[in-house]
Amino acid sequence: MATAAERFAVALGHYRAGRGGEARRVCREIAASDGRFAPAQAMLGMMALRENDLDEAERRFALASAA
Repeated sequence: MATAAERFAVALGHYRAGRGGEARRVCREIAASDGRFAPAQAMLGMMALRENDLDEAERRFALASAA
């Protein structure tokens, strides 16, 4: 199985290619298996912030900073 960092690289590739839904899916999978992987939590927070979901953004950024 790929590491969290390897899977995050895939998520980042999806995001950069305009596939935000796929990026979100991969980041959620990473967060579910390794909740302390800050980059995935931060990316989820950034995507939530862009969608004006401030509660989710705050939660994800808090998780990222605690990691």
